[in-house]
Amino acid sequence: MKNEKENKFRLHHVIENAMILKNVDINFVQFGTQTIFGFCSLKAYSQFERMIPDKIDRHDHVGQFLENVAPNSFAIIPSNKNWDERRKTIMKTIGINFASQYISMMIETVDSWAKNLDVGQGIDFSFEVGKITFRIITKILFGTDIDNMKKCMYIDPYGHSVSELNFEEAYFKYFKHEFEGFFKPIGKLFPFIEKYRLVEPYKTNLVNHNEINKTLKDFVDQSTDDQSVYRQMLNSGKLTKDEVFYDTMLLLFAGFDTTSHTITSTLYYLHKYPACLQRLKADMKSQGITDLDPSQ
Repeated sequence: MKNEKENKFRLHHVIENAMILKNVDINFVQFGTQTIFGFCSLKAYSQFERMIPDKIDRHDHVGQFLENVAPNSFAIIPSNKNWDERRKTIMKTIGINFASQYISMMIETVDSWAKNLDVGQGIDFSFEVGKITFRIITKILFGTDIDNMKKCMYIDPYGHSVSELNFEEAYFKYFKHEFEGFFKPIGKLFPFIEKYRLVEPYKTNLVNHNEINKTLKDFVDQSTDDQSVYRQMLNSGKLTKDEVFYDTMLLLFAGFDTTSHTITSTLYYLHKYPACLQRLKADMKSQGITDLDPSQ
């Protein structure tokens, strides 16, 4: 918030911190019950890399946020043969130039979004790009017919009001409430309260999590898009239906917000530094990309 008020990119403090730590090799920070260390030099990273064992049995996400939103996904389970098979299946499905087949769909999604805007209308651009990215990624992962997915019954964990929401609306609300719960002091002081979902928002978050997943599972079973990531992974015959579902949910969680932030910051900096924007346009023109509106 401080960065945005000062007209800086929202993660500008990362750059500032890097300058402060430019003569530091390793930086340690205590984050709640976790000790986090960051490599600040290539020397430190290269030395650490030599200490990494050939086999790592990961447990780092157990009891953490990722386990709540994508339980049993390949990022959580131990690094065994099942983990390796799931990782390879994902990488084979989403190969190089995989997204190029969806360019026309991406353009149509952006055009559809833009048609609902009024000229001169003020918007939260970062949030809007997040919605666009979410719509594109969910179509790629679960099917281009995802707009036909039934609505979810969503319960507010505080007021307990019930709303009928589409997948996008329910997903955004769920993650907001899940994040709020994850950072609540009571859950950190008494971990069993969060683990066993004894109070709000933990209790209702679990109900909403199950409702969203059930509605999405019903949709993917009936989807007519055989080229979705979910269907291709399932048709490989190497993974169970639950494994495919949770690994695809992991891709959604890991992909849409990071992508939208990257797009937003790229556009922000291109317009903040017009010379770079002109260089980009010149490079595109030199590659034969000339179908550009000069006003954009």
